[in-house]
Amino acid sequence: MADLSPASTQEAVTAYKRLLAEIIDRRPSGTRQRLATALAKNRSFVSQITSPGYATPIPANHLDAIFVVCHFSPAEKR
Repeated sequence: MADLSPASTQEAVTAYKRLLAEIIDRRPSGTRQRLATALAKNRSFVSQITSPGYATPIPANHLDAIFVVCHFSPAEKR
């Protein structure tokens, strides 16, 4: 069974936030704004979901839009 302790959960959140931030940073200028628009959120929300310093998780219902706007590869989606 997977370890679902608060520490392991936080490590997983930190890891996916770093991955998302790296992917966005490799994309063309304006990607953060396009993502904010696609999610019907403001840019500060995008900053919160890409920064390990914020506890804001990425809502599961936003994943498909993130994958499309940020042009995730199949490997990055995994």
